[in-house]
Amino acid sequence: MFSFCIIFILLTYLIIGVLGYFSSTFILSLFSNDLELVKLSSQYIKIFMIFAPLLCLSFAMDNYLRACGKNKYSMYMGIGSVIINIILDYLFIVYFDLEIIGAAMATSISLSIGSFIGILPFLDKKLQLYFVKPKMNFKLLKNILLNGSSESLMNVSLSLIGIITNYVLLLNGGEIAVAIFSAILYLDSIIMALVNAMYDGVMPLLSFNIGSKSINKNKILLKTMAFYGCIFSCVIFIVNILFSKELMQIFNHEKQFLQLAHLALILYSFNYLFAWLNSLTATYLTAANKVKESLFFLLYKVFLCL
Repeated sequence: MFSFCIIFILLTYLIIGVLGYFSSTFILSLFSNDLELVKLSSQYIKIFMIFAPLLCLSFAMDNYLRACGKNKYSMYMGIGSVIINIILDYLFIVYFDLEIIGAAMATSISLSIGSFIGILPFLDKKLQLYFVKPKMNFKLLKNILLNGSSESLMNVSLSLIGIITNYVLLLNGGEIAVAIFSAILYLDSIIMALVNAMYDGVMPLLSFNIGSKSINKNKILLKTMAFYGCIFSCVIFIVNILFSKELMQIFNHEKQFLQLAHLALILYSFNYLFAWLNSLTATYLTAANKVKESLFFLLYKVFLCL
């Protein structure tokens, strides 16, 4: 099933890449009348659409490596991709003056290299997962798609909410409101990446313990995850409250921006008091293959966002 899933991922995102490449300009024109902005955004997106199958494969390899216990390899793969990205950013943007196209190419190429590096351990058949002649199991595929549907729908929902929020902010608060919202989301993406990385790293172990009926081990593991997740989130909350202005100065030094941004960050930071619990719950439901509960939890989070 592993080999079939890899082919399924590549084919699915090949289709998405083709559709995204040819429809990006039209879709972007629905959100802005600025032709230059639409042109630049379309150029940026089209690069990602060209590399779409390899970009998605990079994230899939990360999950498969962790499922096989290759956590360090996965970490080094991620670090290597980031370093390559930084180097290529400098080359393409500064040296070759490719501007926004260079930024997209740097990210796409670095993640694609990460995909190829991630595939290597599965070629020698020494891991639990390795490449064989693909066999289709539609019942298992259905279960996989359903189990991952909550995370997929959550990402789609958050993207749509983000688009709507940006539109509303642009109408009522202007460009400065959108800039503040974007700055907070940049910080949030870093913070939540750390939280999710901690939980995603133990998801294979949770699934293994559930499969082996090691309930007590999972209880201890969940308590440990909850403790450290709560402590980390509380520390982030306090740091954001105490250093809100300093954090917002990273993005803009204008007085009007800082006056509004630091207050917005303080209000948004209350989210972190509960975000760790949301992430922990979603991780456990996915690991336990609780499809209905996971979808219900998704609807609950979307309802709160709205």
